[in-house]
Amino acid sequence: VEVEGELVYANFGVELLACVYDGAIFSPGVILFNLMGLLTGTLFGWITDGIVSLGAAEWAVSLIGDGVLGGIGGVLSFVPQILLLLLILSILEDTGYMARVAFILDKLFRRFGVSGRAFIPMVMGFGCSVPAIVNTRTLADEREKTLTLRTIPFFSCGAKLPILVGVAGAAGHMLGLGDGSWISYSMYVLGMALAVVSILVMRSTTQRGEVAPFIMELPSYRMPSGKALMYHMWDKAKHYLKKVFTIILASTIIIWFLSSYGWNWKPADIQNSILASLGQLLQPIFTPLGFGSQLNEYGWVFVVAAVTGLIAKEEVISTFGALAALFSAVTAPELAAEGAVDVWVLAQATGITGAALIAFIVFNMTTIPCFAAVAAAKGETPKGKFRWTILFWVFTSYLTTAVVYTVLTWWWTAILWAAVFAVATTVLVLYNKKRGKAV
Repeated sequence: VEVEGELVYANFGVELLACVYDGAIFSPGVILFNLMGLLTGTLFGWITDGIVSLGAAEWAVSLIGDGVLGGIGGVLSFVPQILLLLLILSILEDTGYMARVAFILDKLFRRFGVSGRAFIPMVMGFGCSVPAIVNTRTLADEREKTLTLRTIPFFSCGAKLPILVGVAGAAGHMLGLGDGSWISYSMYVLGMALAVVSILVMRSTTQRGEVAPFIMELPSYRMPSGKALMYHMWDKAKHYLKKVFTIILASTIIIWFLSSYGWNWKPADIQNSILASLGQLLQPIFTPLGFGSQLNEYGWVFVVAAVTGLIAKEEVISTFGALAALFSAVTAPELAAEGAVDVWVLAQATGITGAALIAFIVFNMTTIPCFAAVAAAKGETPKGKFRWTILFWVFTSYLTTAVVYTVLTWWWTAILWAAVFAVATTVLVLYNKKRGKAV
């Protein structure tokens, strides 16, 4: 026993070193992610082994190991990176620097139809969409408020970070692009570009009007206190952790049950499960986006993940974790992120392409945000207009994802899409000119 204990300790020490160094020292974000992954993996492994040693029933082992631990394990691995992101945003706010950036960018933002004041909620959107949407109430002009509110989900919040890292990691390995870091970076750029284009289009159609004047009291520069930073970071992070141990925990149990039982309420293989039938029903809708009917019999898993992501974006990776455990026969290469391994397993089981995986990221980045953000948006939107915001999110995400998928799959479709957008732009310009003369 003593020898085995020394071996276990030695192996753990090697794994601990691998979290920090692998030919070169990793960046702080990667180190934190690796350490959290090692911690949760080891802890969850002990829990599963303990349940088995106690002689628990097979369904109980599957529920705890594959459902609960498999679902939330991948999400918890990203907590340190999210905390680091929230810390940086808190520093920008507490030093008074963010307000000055808004003032500096006012002239540039006005070219696109909003004032510099919109910069603050947009940047806050990288942390969490809920406080960012609530912050739009500081915008005096109703049109500018609507423009900003509708584009905030395009700025990837911390909850979307697991999707970016996990799916991009698998797609990068599949396409020979390394760990997928360039794919993740391009998704951030795409989100910001889509926000600009959306504002320009809305300013030319449904949200016409002059940009409101920029009036803001600039706070003095100050050194943020460590206590205040920790408080702000925790205040934002607790919503993420609360969802992990409430909504996500409940959802992973439901997903495990639906994927393990059939409509006769008896145990069934995954293809004959309740979840499979529901996913197959919705699958044709996502065919133009790359993860629909063109996939094999298991292709519905990506549809299910996208739908559960509407509850909370963390649900996407937790759904992958719960479902990937059911495809244990599929081998996966060594990937940087635990979520990427789950995505790789499902990709091999479904036959999805690298282009479709990238399109999957785009859809989840730009579609309807989580339920909490939707509730916040409803509270900040005038009565009777909220449905148009929902329709805007659905239409924009569907169109953008379809363009990304078709262009990445068949490069020549870029010419067709360019022609379509050129015609649409011409019609819009001519309509605005005619409308201007009429006025």
